[in-house]
Amino acid sequence: MKNKLTYSLNYRKPKDQYSDTDELMVCIRYYHRDHKWNNFPNAKPRIIKKSTGVKCRLSDWDEDWHNNLLRLPIKPTDPNYIEKNNILKERVQTFKDLYYDSISNNDFSNNLFTNVPISPLEKKWQILPFF
Repeated sequence: MKNKLTYSLNYRKPKDQYSDTDELMVCIRYYHRDHKWNNFPNAKPRIIKKSTGVKCRLSDWDEDWHNNLLRLPIKPTDPNYIEKNNILKERVQTFKDLYYDSISNNDFSNNLFTNVPISPLEKKWQILPFF
């Protein structure tokens, strides 16, 4: 799974208990896998969820926003959809600026080059006899 940012509504109860006129907070969800677990394909990804401060009615939320060309999650049926979608884009950029670098795999030293051994491998490994 790649690292990715998506929009989601912050449901506090089951979806079927909401009406179309209910307003929910739009959140940014960042899916990532901790670099320590990159070699384990079955490792569960981590999710960071941050509120954007933008509210949207359920009837104005586009469930398939990720399949649209413009990738705007709030439909034109909302009177302020342009402003809200622009705020969401700004919040994503702010999230990337604040969190993305600290979460990415840049936790390693820039001076460490694992593909260039300092000494021959024969000196690093011991052959143990089988008993």
